[in-house]
Amino acid sequence: MNIPIKSRSRIELERTRPTARTILRDVEGYARLSQLSGNAKTGPVNVTMTTHETCDKGCPWYGAPEGHEKYNRLVKRLCYFLQGNSWNQNGRYLRQQAQGFDRIRAAWCEAALIRVARVVHAGLAVGLRVHEGGDAYGYAARIIAAAVLAYVLRAWRELGLPERQLHQWLGMRHGRQLAWTYTHHWRRCDPANWQAEYHGVPVSPISVLASCETVEHVYEAHDRGWATALVVDRHNGPTDYLGRGFRGIACPAQTSDVQCRDCGLCMQSKRNRDLRLVVMFEVHGSPRAMTEKLITLTKKDGTQL
Repeated sequence: MNIPIKSRSRIELERTRPTARTILRDVEGYARLSQLSGNAKTGPVNVTMTTHETCDKGCPWYGAPEGHEKYNRLVKRLCYFLQGNSWNQNGRYLRQQAQGFDRIRAAWCEAALIRVARVVHAGLAVGLRVHEGGDAYGYAARIIAAAVLAYVLRAWRELGLPERQLHQWLGMRHGRQLAWTYTHHWRRCDPANWQAEYHGVPVSPISVLASCETVEHVYEAHDRGWATALVVDRHNGPTDYLGRGFRGIACPAQTSDVQCRDCGLCMQSKRNRDLRLVVMFEVHGSPRAMTEKLITLTKKDGTQL
């Protein structure tokens, strides 16, 4: 089932584009680009991030529910982005610099960085992890998708690859794509929100997975047309049956030495959706310790988060 979304013509969308001078002024406060990231999990890929304010307020890690504000800081520290090195090095600065927050302007700034990112290194196309921190939906997602389309086309042309490879990168057939991301905004829009036009044909230049916290969320997101990812307490093995024909696959980067660049499991949203494959991420390290602490504290005063 797809949720109808309001369409907006390319001309109308372009009217929201800030001037080059405005983007140069705002980009440091709204977005960051790490080229050939040294992240041990992703490997040498390009990584973008934007401000935490673009995230879905309904995300369980965005903050404590109303009435339980005393746990707010603790809950936020469970977010992968907020508790990691990326937040310490970039996220805090982005939050401090962003003035008069505007999610559309944030998307234009992130898109501008994607358009200038290096697309080929050592004779290979460079993968693109879109907003390691932050999120997008609606027109903001379309703006970023258009930039990713330009990124993919540059890589394809520079490497002189056959057209079938381009079709795969644009999500027109099963196989690994070049760019990937996750979203908590999957209830606000459908996957078509992340499409761009190529010669008048809607294509999906980025593999987008709906971030889910429960198996019921996985069912709901799939019914809305999404490929899914699920956070679990612990991996029960490399695979796990989740009911209704869904098969969970433990993130290979958590169960072996493989990196995202070489794995590609999250870069195949079309295949994952069609085959009902769910990428599972285990809460680990600092988030696990914080989760246990949060559970202990809430049990003491009977709070249910």
